Amino acid sequence: MKKLLCLGLTIASVTVLAACGSETARGIQTSSQSSTHKTERKSSAGWNSNIQTYTGSSVDLKIDNLEKATDAEGKSTLVLHFTLTDKSAGEQTLQFLYQGMIDAYQEKDGALQRLAFNAASSDQGESHLQDVVKDGQTLSGYYVYTIDETASKLVFDFRDSYMQTSDKFEVPLSELS
Repeated sequence: MKKLLCLGLTIASVTVLAACGSETARGIQTSSQSSTHKTERKSSAGWNSNIQTYTGSSVDLKIDNLEKATDAEGKSTLVLHFTLTDKSAGEQTLQFLYQGMIDAYQEKDGALQRLAFNAASSDQGESHLQDVVKDGQTLSGYYVYTIDETASKLVFDFRDSYMQTSDKFEVPLSELS
């Protein structure tokens, strides 16, 4: 009887260990598939100058128009009109999504200077920056930067994650009207 009980416990133990082992193997396979999927998404991210669009893993951004303007205080500004499509699984404001994926600079005397947001512009209409964007939704808006007219070019760094630049778009300031 004791031998039968020991044999039954041994079989039960082996069955439990085998089940745990296959679960671990499935977890590793899922993790491996998931990292492959992320790599595929990252490799498809980038700037397409032909259609003025940045494709990211969670957001697509099309630059509709870049124009020089003057704010209410007489400062030179750059107005960047854009259309953004949210591909993330959540709800965020248009401004949060935009700021999370792009950094803007001007090059002056060989050095890059970060462009500052300009809230003084009032003649452009509604910017829609505080509108909430849901997964799959597309909204248009604009972002205004203060610029130095003596800068040679503007540089836009696109990020597919919050810390890493994945692509850039450069435009000579002289090409803007």
